[in-house]
Amino acid sequence: MANETTLYIHIGTRWTQVYFESLHLLDTDPLWTLKDVHGLLGDFQFLGSILVDTVVISSHVKELTSVFSAYAKKVLQTEATILHAKQSMLVLPEATPTDVVAVIHAHAGEVVYIGLQEHVTITYVNDGYFQGFLQGPAISIDPQTQMPARLHLAKHDEAATIQGAIVMVIGFIESALRLIRPHQDATLVVYGPLAKWMSPYIEEAHTLDTTALFKGMRHLIQHVE
Repeated sequence: MANETTLYIHIGTRWTQVYFESLHLLDTDPLWTLKDVHGLLGDFQFLGSILVDTVVISSHVKELTSVFSAYAKKVLQTEATILHAKQSMLVLPEATPTDVVAVIHAHAGEVVYIGLQEHVTITYVNDGYFQGFLQGPAISIDPQTQMPARLHLAKHDEAATIQGAIVMVIGFIESALRLIRPHQDATLVVYGPLAKWMSPYIEEAHTLDTTALFKGMRHLIQHVE
């Protein structure tokens, strides 16, 4: 999917996602320093040769944008590209979240993106036109949590909490799809740290694409350059 020399980073308010050779998920900490980030990510070196020559950053946490930019410059000796709405190939409001800016370029055609991250996000792109997005409730599920076996029969408190969160998320998705009324042949793409977790509960036919965010970031960086 990605250029082997490009490091993609999305800094979320709860989870930071990193894509290089594989997808890494970190608990976001707004107090991270350059030393902390270097400790988490290393320097991507092998036999003394720096593998990364391009860093692309999408961020919801302004305080951490500079920390990761400093990591790129001081550790990887490269200037990071920071994504924002003005770099989109579509006309977007400047306040559009950066993961939305990126992900809408991950697939062609009429697509409804269901982002399962810190919040549920529904984004609709139709024939090259951005139709807008809806942000739903925060998801109170940790991606590292193991799904309880036969959740609907589980009686313990954790299972009840998870089941409540799932019902809330699915309800929002169904309401959003009724509101935006995409065509029957529109593609539904589910992405984000909780995508694999929630996909089995989404009854509408959909595609699971855990790297959609990074595909979109790749398209944007090619467009900017």
